Amino acid sequence: MKTNVYDNYFKNSYHFISSEYLLSRSSLFSLIRKISNQMGFKSQTFFLSIYYLDILFSKNRKIDCNYKILGLACLLLSSKYVENDPCIPNLATFIKVYNNIVGYKYIISATDLFYAEVLTCKMLGYKLNYYTIYDFDSFFFGHGIIKIEQLREMNNGIYSNFMNGNNFEINSSNSIVIRKILEKIYHKSRQLLELIVNNSNICLKYNSLLISICIMEKS
Repeated sequence: MKTNVYDNYFKNSYHFISSEYLLSRSSLFSLIRKISNQMGFKSQTFFLSIYYLDILFSKNRKIDCNYKILGLACLLLSSKYVENDPCIPNLATFIKVYNNIVGYKYIISATDLFYAEVLTCKMLGYKLNYYTIYDFDSFFFGHGIIKIEQLREMNNGIYSNFMNGNNFEINSSNSIVIRKILEKIYHKSRQLLELIVNNSNICLKYNSLLISICIMEKS
């Protein structure tokens, strides 16, 4: 996983990102999230799509495409990569949802979206396999982020009811406590993730694995 990240820090590319993109980045992310939610996509799909967008603008190239359409193309590609194939809507559905949200004054055509999709593929070098902060967060939660030794150290308050000296065993009673601890860590990590993805000074400078580790540690 850690080899499939875009490392802006070592590429030094964050110094050259378009100021126009930086100013519109949060609103673009908000638009992509609305479209993603309306289409019932996974969170993973949304976070991959905005990661694609950041990568495109980190390549220090002139991008001859409307930013909103480019964002929609990134969502289209991420849905093809992440979602279940038979459930992926066609171009017309993406365009309809987009037009409903931005207003029909700014309608786009299938040709516009197809052009943006091809442009995105070329700029990504046809590489779609990237791991986002969300992916690493999910990995850490799926493989364990807290040890029994750490639970032993929480020898106060509610946790003392389930501890006897240095002995701490998993049973039906204290497993509820552990689940509550993990839920609190998860909610805190999601709050931090939402704040950080909109912070271009962090996301466009450091790689997703490092940011995820910092989020887990802080949570």
